[in-house]
Amino acid sequence: MNSDVITLNYGSANLEGFLYQDKVCIDPIGNRCASKFQFLALFEEKGLGPDIHGIMGLSNHHDSNKKGLNFVRALKDSGVID
Repeated sequence: MNSDVITLNYGSANLEGFLYQDKVCIDPIGNRCASKFQFLALFEEKGLGPDIHGIMGLSNHHDSNKKGLNFVRALKDSGVID
């Protein structure tokens, strides 16, 4: 989606990656999906710990350009939840 390297800091975690967009579903047969969920595909992280394998976009973003990074908002915008 974007070839620019994105850097995010969440508390003690420092994350770097590329911004991607994909269809993400909350049911196993793909009926309830956010069709344009944006996420950071990480290639480097510091500060997460050994048991963390990824981060789902649950942070609220006040910048209108980043609202697609929130999974719950993407589900609402796609009509999956109200």
